Amino acid sequence: NWSTGSNEEDIDTLFAANYTVTVTDTNGCTESINTTITEPIAPVSLSESHIDVDCFGAASGSIDLTVTGGTAPYTYSWSNGETTEDLTALTPGSYSGTVTDSLGCTEFIPIEITAPLSPLSMILSATDVLCYGYATGAIDALASGGTAPYTFLWSNGETTEDIANIPAGDYSLLMTDDNSCTYSLTIPVVEPLDSFVVDLVSFDADCFGA
Repeated sequence: NWSTGSNEEDIDTLFAANYTVTVTDTNGCTESINTTITEPIAPVSLSESHIDVDCFGAASGSIDLTVTGGTAPYTYSWSNGETTEDLTALTPGSYSGTVTDSLGCTEFIPIEITAPLSPLSMILSATDVLCYGYATGAIDALASGGTAPYTFLWSNGETTEDIANIPAGDYSLLMTDDNSCTYSLTIPVVEPLDSFVVDLVSFDADCFGA
C-alpha cells in the first residue's frame, strides 16, 4: 500500500517527493519504509552572448553558451554539426543549439548571427588643378557599405572625407568602418603639363607718328 494509493509492488513515473510503502503479509504482519525521490535543483537553462560578423564576407562570428541547472556533464548539438559548447569562425545565419544533461533532460536555444549587408566601398571623384604649379585640386569621396560611421586617412595626412586645395599628385584614401574593416583607393590629380610662356615680337614704326 503506497502513499500514492497504488497497490502495486513497484511504482514509476513519479515526481520528486517523499514516498511511503506498507507491506502486509498473509498473516497480517506489516512493515513500512520511506524513500525520497529527488530532482535537480533547477531545470536545464541556456543563455548566450554572441559576436556578429564584423566585415562583409568574413567568418568572424562567435557564440558563447552558458548552461545552468540540470545534472552535469552536458552534451551539445548544434545545427551546423558542431558538438562543442561554444562556436567560433561563424558566417552569418541562423544557428540553434540543443543541450542534454547526463539524465537526458534537454533545452534548445536559437541564435541569429548577422553581418553588414554590403561590403565597404567608395567612389573618388577628382577635380584637376587648373594651372601648372597651383594647389587648386580637390577630391570628393563617396563612402558606402560596411558599418557606419567611417573614419578617413589620406596619404597627405588629411582625415576629412573630402579634401581640397591640393597640388597635383597621386592621393590614396584609407577608409575604416565602425568594425575596423578597411578599404583603400588611389586616384590621381593632374595639372597642365607645364606653365605657359608668352613671347613678344615687336615691329618699329616705319614713319614718325604712325
